[in-house]
Amino acid sequence: MPVNFNEPLSFAQRLCEDLEYAHLLTKAVACESSQERLVWVMAFTVSAFASSSNNRTGKPFNPLLGETFELDRRAEHGWRAVVEQVSHHPPICCMHSESDDWTYWQECSFTMKFRGKYLEVLPTGLSHLLFKKSGDHYTWTKTPTTINNIIVGKLWVDQHGKMDITNHNTGDVGTVEYIPYSYFGRGEQRKVQGKVTDASGAVHYTVHGTWDKDLFAQSVRGGAKQHLYVCHPCICCSASGLDVGDAVPTCSMCTRTRVRLCPLSQCILC
Repeated sequence: MPVNFNEPLSFAQRLCEDLEYAHLLTKAVACESSQERLVWVMAFTVSAFASSSNNRTGKPFNPLLGETFELDRRAEHGWRAVVEQVSHHPPICCMHSESDDWTYWQECSFTMKFRGKYLEVLPTGLSHLLFKKSGDHYTWTKTPTTINNIIVGKLWVDQHGKMDITNHNTGDVGTVEYIPYSYFGRGEQRKVQGKVTDASGAVHYTVHGTWDKDLFAQSVRGGAKQHLYVCHPCICCSASGLDVGDAVPTCSMCTRTRVRLCPLSQCILC
């Protein structure tokens, strides 16, 4: 594969970007209802795909077997993560991260299928999240990713398929469906819709929006919609040190435009 297909990051570094919006987990811990906690966990799982928007299509470099990457954000955000490449063929990365309130770990493995005009990436690894106070243990497998125009044209990325987030402590299930891009669709693209159900199958919350712009949740009992997720071009702390109100730069380190969720936060890898 030509080197210009890569971005100047290793896959171990890229995997840590799943935690860029870990403040969503802090909000989840503060919720009293297990169903409301699951709503914020769903928003956290969607945030893992936020960095794929804004034409970020570069492939990270494969780490060497046994290579590790540590990201210590305890001083700023209260968590620390360690990633290790545990298999080279097939490539598998394992990550463990922890804060005072939660523990998050995952095995990142996948299979790829070339479909002629596009490449389909099918994750097979399982992600785990444990809240220490409530004992809630969530698991999920990431949704498939499609990389379009592999041979000719401009590369662009899309997410599609269903993702179930299961709370093994209470039996609650959050289902997120990523609507595939349609050339003939008149509505907004990159849609996400989902719901939160309890152990009996009763729906408590509905979730809708887009995985690269906005995500909303609303209780089926009524009330106002809750704004969970807002994407913004990121102001990288190493790019120019601009304030939030200034023009949005492109990161000079990794030559890409970053995205983030509200409340506004700095890029954790720059």
